Amino acid sequence: MVAKKDTKNFNKGQFTGNYNPKTITIRKRDGEYRVPGKKGTEASSYYTDDKEDAILTAQAEHGKNIIIKFRSARE
Repeated sequence: MVAKKDTKNFNKGQFTGNYNPKTITIRKRDGEYRVPGKKGTEASSYYTDDKEDAILTAQAEHGKNIIIKFRSARE
């Protein structure tokens, strides 16, 4: 028997799940990736030269339910 999904609160717009992921932009400049911190300030940013490290840091800082975009910084 398949359990019936409870959609009572979902249909009324009262569902508390987070289905709108936050978008994080990781910028690359001079070979370094800049991961923004939660506060969005320069002091809370994290710098690394490894792309995978930047992704894992963004997930650790902002949670796994995020969209990560990469952008080259203008010089």
